[in-house]
Amino acid sequence: MNTLKYALAAVIATLASTAFAPLPVAHANGGGPTNADGAELVEEVRDREILQNMYDSMIVQTLAAICDSARNLAPYGVTDDDLAGYVLAGYGLSKKDAKWLIKTSLQKCHWT
Repeated sequence: MNTLKYALAAVIATLASTAFAPLPVAHANGGGPTNADGAELVEEVRDREILQNMYDSMIVQTLAAICDSARNLAPYGVTDDDLAGYVLAGYGLSKKDAKWLIKTSLQKCHWT
């Protein structure tokens, strides 16, 4: 139980730190979102009219954080709904928009 507690704390810290992280690049092994994936998500987020107070680079970093969090926390039983709950809390999104953001972001994650 403590391991899960620490893992969830790491997710919150990762998502909270996205505003100050450098832009992601595609990993050599194909893992993680590419800059093209980030640009696509920015367009989709803008079309949905959510996260309007975030710079494009912050949205791209959110994508990378969601992908990393989902991959690293899946062994601990953290679900997409759990991640949506943290996004909801951290970004002030409705439950519907948070779930959409997680689902849309996870489709752009490239795991090998």
